[in-house]
Amino acid sequence: MSFQLIFSPQFYSIFFILILLPTSYSNGVDESLMDCFHPFSCGDLKNLSYPFWTDDHPQHCHLEGFELIKCEDPQPLILISGHEFRVLHINQSVYRMTIVRIDLWEDTCPKNFVNVTLEHPFLHYSKTNQNLTVFFNCIPWIEMPCENMVQRLVDPFYATDPFVIRDNFQHLRKCGTSVQVNKTNFDRLRNRKLNLLEALKQGFDMEYDFYEIFCSKCKDLGGKCFKSSSDLLCKHGGANDIQANTNGKLPNNLLVVSFGEMLMDFVPTVGGVSLAEAPAFKMSPGGAPANVAVGISRLGGSSAFIGKAGIFHFGSISLIEEPCRSAHLAAMSIARKSGSILSYDPNLRLPLWPSAEAAREGIKSIWDQADVIKISEDELTFFIEDDDTYDDNVVMEKLFRPNLKLLVVTEGSKGCRYYTKTFKGRVPGIKVKAVDTTGAGDAFVSGMLTSLASDIKLIEDEKRLREALLFANACGALTVTKGGAIPALPTKEAVLEVLKGVAAS
Repeated sequence: MSFQLIFSPQFYSIFFILILLPTSYSNGVDESLMDCFHPFSCGDLKNLSYPFWTDDHPQHCHLEGFELIKCEDPQPLILISGHEFRVLHINQSVYRMTIVRIDLWEDTCPKNFVNVTLEHPFLHYSKTNQNLTVFFNCIPWIEMPCENMVQRLVDPFYATDPFVIRDNFQHLRKCGTSVQVNKTNFDRLRNRKLNLLEALKQGFDMEYDFYEIFCSKCKDLGGKCFKSSSDLLCKHGGANDIQANTNGKLPNNLLVVSFGEMLMDFVPTVGGVSLAEAPAFKMSPGGAPANVAVGISRLGGSSAFIGKAGIFHFGSISLIEEPCRSAHLAAMSIARKSGSILSYDPNLRLPLWPSAEAAREGIKSIWDQADVIKISEDELTFFIEDDDTYDDNVVMEKLFRPNLKLLVVTEGSKGCRYYTKTFKGRVPGIKVKAVDTTGAGDAFVSGMLTSLASDIKLIEDEKRLREALLFANACGALTVTKGGAIPALPTKEAVLEVLKGVAAS
């Protein structure tokens, strides 16, 4: 809990985030290495870059274990440690790809089944996987007594609890082998919601160490590698320096411009007490638009802030009266004409409006113009009034508009809901011990927009959108573990660390 010192008779909290299209990037980067980072597509995989490559890439971009072949197929192939795999998905923000063994793609019982061991200096199995024991050509056939532990199929059968085999049917150990599946699919298999073929076809996750890959290439070129929270730099000197973002892309992400207020939060020096009981307070910089700008920067994105601390606050209440309302609308118009993407966080502060109805009308007066809208669970209740807030059809009917690409409803520790024109769903939250919830929503927006700024098209891909929202959930969760807003905003490294072993399903 905290309160805020406002440097104006008015407090503005509805703000707009303007995502600006990038200009061309040129910083004397070695043109030959830049060829490795140029985005490309292969099958259904879009916007890929180094370390992945195809035959179309020059020789100096090649790295064993990352070549994609048969790009004419929806799911191309990749060769790792002499074994072929179908590639179902690549997420370069968290350095993870989902692959499936080619011999198990269409047949759970190949004639020449072999154990596969992946040994690669830059690749390792993800903690989102689970070992599944599969039995081939076992004689004699048996029916296992333990429900939900072993399932008898025609050939093979599998065990989700290897201890049953160890303790009761040791002779089967000779014909059993372990394969990797996603933990979520492992649980669905155990609960009979998937069959073996379906579980195997959805693959398993491999992670790669982009830091080590980039720095290894840098050393091969005779340079020295430096790393910050958001960038990697291969130092050659002068025009030959090579820079890349930590998500494996050249620094040409969309610029996120946050337009609004900066203010000071007064945060109690001890937790768990009311404001009246707090012995003292510490000053902490904040303000929703400023929080988002700083949050995106800490997560490795490109951001800027427009506003004046203590003089000009341009946010939610800027829609109440002139001249702020006209300035707000003018800024929106300029952004729209420049081709920008408008992201809207109402950030409702009801006591500052003349009435609840005035707040509802004023906030929704610009609803149709936004591309992305994020609201909280409480704001959802306020906007749809007496209807069921958990009815997705009601939410879509009341709040979704033709121009809207994404509507997100945050639900605190429970995670968030998302709605697009073609799909909707829920992403679970990250469990933490909360100290101060100030800035949690802004941290969520920072995480979400950092992902969208790297590739706005992920809104059209539900799996990638879920991963982006899980990342945003983690940003919000980490923020509440510390006091204040801006001081508590996490770095990308901290978010990736808490996401290890967590799946967006």
